[in-house]
Amino acid sequence: MPPGSDAVESAAVDQGVRVRVVVDRPALAEPGVVAETLESLRSGVQVRVVESLPIKLILADAELALVPSTTTPGR
Repeated sequence: MPPGSDAVESAAVDQGVRVRVVVDRPALAEPGVVAETLESLRSGVQVRVVESLPIKLILADAELALVPSTTTPGR
């Protein structure tokens, strides 16, 4: 999910939650992602861009993470 596209993210930032996002460079080529990323930056989200990521995951807090069950694309 690109930065800026999640209403929960925006609400969390508005409540003072520190939100950090790492985006791989190929994602920025997707339509609308650069604009959404800039919107996130303006709202206070910390955004980092890297060439590639070994896996996609979501860390919610010290107890919750969503991690793919496989790293094979398409599975």
